[in-house]
Amino acid sequence: MHAVPDAPTAREGVGRYALALGIVAVLCLVVPMIGDVLAALPALAAVILGIIALHRYEARRDARVWPAIIGAALGAIVLFVIVTMFVVTTLFR
Repeated sequence: MHAVPDAPTAREGVGRYALALGIVAVLCLVVPMIGDVLAALPALAAVILGIIALHRYEARRDARVWPAIIGAALGAIVLFVIVTMFVVTTLFR
């Protein structure tokens, strides 16, 4: 008989959500009409979900780590760009 794989849990794939939100944050950042505030929300969520996925990977509850790393990095880069743009625009008014 063939072995039946375990059913995926509800929290499996958190790293994929982090990656998706990181990509959405980058897209929101580069589209001028959307704005920085709306780009900051998915970026922050990508960083948080990426950290959660990394902890899940270390506890051996998740099989993939690269989507979490890439999603958290994209979110962190977007947050860095937003903060830098805010500081530069407020200093040079």
